[in-house]
Amino acid sequence: MVSGGPQPVVLLLEDDALSAEFMRSSLDVAGFAVVFAEDVETAQNRCEELGTARIEAVLCDYRLPDETGIAFLKWLRARDENVATVVITGQGEKSVIQQAMGAGAFEYLEKPVTHQVLSKVLEKACEQTRRQRKYAEDRRELEELETLDKSLNLSLPASLRDRLRVLYRPLHETGGDFIMSMERDGGRVLLIVGDVSGHDIRSGYVSTYFQGMFRGCIESGASVEDALQLVNASLRRDSGPAAEGAVRVSLSVVVTEFQQSPASVRQWNYGFTPSQLLFPDGSVRECFYGQPPLGWVDPIRTEPEILKVEQALSLVLYTDGLVEFAGNLDVNSFCLFHRAMVKGNGFTGLPSAPSDDILICQLMVTTSPQQSAVFRPILSEHYAGTEVDHIDHLQSTWRRSINFSLNNLLGDRLYDLLICIREGMLNAFIHGCERSQDKFAHLQISVNGSESLIRVRIDDPGRGHDFDLGKRLEELSGEKGKHLGLGIIHHLSDDFQIENEGTTLMFDFMIDPEEEGGS
Repeated sequence: MVSGGPQPVVLLLEDDALSAEFMRSSLDVAGFAVVFAEDVETAQNRCEELGTARIEAVLCDYRLPDETGIAFLKWLRARDENVATVVITGQGEKSVIQQAMGAGAFEYLEKPVTHQVLSKVLEKACEQTRRQRKYAEDRRELEELETLDKSLNLSLPASLRDRLRVLYRPLHETGGDFIMSMERDGGRVLLIVGDVSGHDIRSGYVSTYFQGMFRGCIESGASVEDALQLVNASLRRDSGPAAEGAVRVSLSVVVTEFQQSPASVRQWNYGFTPSQLLFPDGSVRECFYGQPPLGWVDPIRTEPEILKVEQALSLVLYTDGLVEFAGNLDVNSFCLFHRAMVKGNGFTGLPSAPSDDILICQLMVTTSPQQSAVFRPILSEHYAGTEVDHIDHLQSTWRRSINFSLNNLLGDRLYDLLICIREGMLNAFIHGCERSQDKFAHLQISVNGSESLIRVRIDDPGRGHDFDLGKRLEELSGEKGKHLGLGIIHHLSDDFQIENEGTTLMFDFMIDPEEEGGS
């Protein structure tokens, strides 16, 4: 039962008189204030009269006399995406449930429903609405602070203003994630991104300490290598003796030196998540990483990694908060990157909130080609050959990641796509990786700028083949054999290519917007 504070307002949309009376009285007993409507038009009028800000949850039947409950849900989310909606369906209506969850419903209930279940689900829905509204308000305040911070502290060099995109989502007022930039001689720019563990004053102090010391070193003429050595030694000295149980002060940081013309990038990575180079065709290349954070060992290796940025579109850096949040949602990290940086809707409307600071930076290495011609990654993952035994679990992750990124735009074609990915990965695991835990296949899924085409690329470390692919595919009709999976992919996809003597497989699927909500 709801207790304390004013009664939460629930909009009940139900056209069946008996069901409406039961739910109305049940919610009233549970402590909710019920606003009733029997059709979509009336419900829309109620929202206009009250204002969606006063509504904390919606309980909506799917089958209504004028429109479906999904239509009302979409109408409501276009005005206030923070209101949690519970959709009521008949028993066994799985397609309706999929549509509801795909359209952003918080939960669904199957008729008949008991008083206990109804009140419990509506309490959770109201709590979700309050959390989402609090987060949205915090986000607005943060955006105002970010604007102020950029005007005061983050004065970007002219060479970066049109090339750098940043998204920062701190967990608390004091966080350890930071970004800073500095100009150097010869048209070079330093971009420094760091992550101090924790969200307290100590982490904020370490962040400020590093930025001040590093900036001072560079501005006084020191090299990047000397500045890193000095900061590392200072962190080890100032953290005191490593007594038993003591936690040393350390910092995960990546320093990137960028020169625009000719395009060149040097990078130093100390305990930071690996940077990613993105290419216009949607492919992803992971940069070198693996050194410990600053403050762990002395001396440190200071030789920079020279990144091969020819033909690259951009360089992406993000803190481990993004990786952790993606893991909590059971999707690939690039899904969140696509949602936050490409589609521009951040992390609102998700089933849970991040548990760590998240900082994402995208540095354009070259002038961007036409957006419709650029493919954006929504999944990039390396899998050992032994993962062939977990193909069903992997397929579930692929499905979630694709739907998460594309809001179910593929419709029923999603299942054809998953079949093709599965066949391609089975081929890579069995023949390319030979089921070995020491050999890895790389799966990349990307979507073009207009979200009309999805592309899959699979690379494996195998020896490839020397047969005529076209001829072999013609022979596969009605035949079982080693390359039958390739025949399935060729048949179901809209375009199919094999490169590098068979170690690279690529195929495309057209996205039909008319299929939205079909899966």
